[in-house]
Amino acid sequence: MGMAEDAKTRAIEARNRLGVSANESVNILNILRSILNVSIIGRPLASNVSGLFVQNNDVRIILINTNRSRGHQHFTAAHELCHLLYHEALTGQICEIGLHNPKSPIEKEADLFACHFLAPDQAIDYLLNKRQKPSRPVSLADCVFLEQYFGISHQAMLIRLQQMGKISNHQAEQWKDGITRVARELGYDTSLYKTTADYWVMSDYAEKAREALDRDLISRGKYEELLLEAGLEDVLFGGETEDD
Repeated sequence: MGMAEDAKTRAIEARNRLGVSANESVNILNILRSILNVSIIGRPLASNVSGLFVQNNDVRIILINTNRSRGHQHFTAAHELCHLLYHEALTGQICEIGLHNPKSPIEKEADLFACHFLAPDQAIDYLLNKRQKPSRPVSLADCVFLEQYFGISHQAMLIRLQQMGKISNHQAEQWKDGITRVARELGYDTSLYKTTADYWVMSDYAEKAREALDRDLISRGKYEELLLEAGLEDVLFGGETEDD
């Protein structure tokens, strides 16, 4: 099998392993945090980096650039999931998402995995069959419905439909711009296409640090140092740093 088929097979295996059915949309952040015990940090980054991950023994951390759209952030998280599940030899990686950019084989595989994990062929076929008569071609409205269902970016959905032969390259080029306006006119929430630029942490790091403080295992100064190093200023200062 080639890389594309390998990535597709791994995405199906990962869904089965994580208890996600073939037609189900996934909350990728909840999977990473609740099932795999990965610490996730969202931060706006002024760079082309979409995300990065670090793993060392049982410690696994993912950083997601929130200066990307919400759909792009979901794709980044699924990309990092591939690294965590199948690239155990990697201790860390900086990732720039984009299927059309020159990349290493491991990064290309992670992109393809993310595509198939978030929006499997079977689920796309099932949903399209529910929406359209067999003879009707896929429309832009169908594309928007699918990306909203799967929670992925418009670009990623166009790529999936091209991969499956549902739309042509010419259609994808015609449909690539103005998606926020189209989604709004179709009655959808447009937050999927907008950057969030927010700060958030999904981790038990702060809880463990507090437990160590309460048990007198670390000093107050060390506790504050640990939280500051992890970027958890809001835990210490009650969110006041956001206004600053």
